[in-house]
Amino acid sequence: MAHKGDHDRVVMASLHPDGSPDQTDDFTYIGNKDFAKAAAVEQRKQQAVSATDVELRGVSNAGSTDGDSKPDAAVQKLVDAHESAAKAAESEAKADVDKRFEDVAPRRETEARRDTGVETTSSNSRR
Repeated sequence: MAHKGDHDRVVMASLHPDGSPDQTDDFTYIGNKDFAKAAAVEQRKQQAVSATDVELRGVSNAGSTDGDSKPDAAVQKLVDAHESAAKAAESEAKADVDKRFEDVAPRRETEARRDTGVETTSSNSRR
């Protein structure tokens, strides 16, 4: 249970079955942004496909037995819905990470050089 002043900082969010985050409302992602985004995308795509599958399972599985290679209409409807849900979830996950990401250890190259005392010179410079 969140208390006043609580703020979750996570590398990968936990999600409720409906896809909403199981963190405080104002949580932030930390760590490597590319990893956080990839994890959120995969997690939400899988959850969206699963929810879509559950929603559409009432569709009849009775298909054609005439030997053609096309999937029956019920299966194709599920596949199309899965792909649509996955694409929407991917966009949502990327936007959420972009909105909530907090770079907890920003270091610019110049700061790193200053901290280590290393000077860099161009390979084309003359001495």
